[in-house]
Amino acid sequence: MPVGTPSTCRFTQELVKVRPEDPILWMADYLRDNNPNTNADAAARAAKRRRLDEEARAAEAAKPAV
Repeated sequence: MPVGTPSTCRFTQELVKVRPEDPILWMADYLRDNNPNTNADAAARAAKRRRLDEEARAAEAAKPAV
């Protein structure tokens, strides 16, 4: 039996994918940007945040192993 709301499940899945350096700050940004009770600006911020996170992961993966 699943526990939690769909938005909580999406949040948890995204958290595991991103593995941010500061998870508390990331959580605050994510919840602010993905609040379904806000206007379209939040969707734009969320898209920008996802793009920046993807770019950061790609840059990290491109670093040579030491």
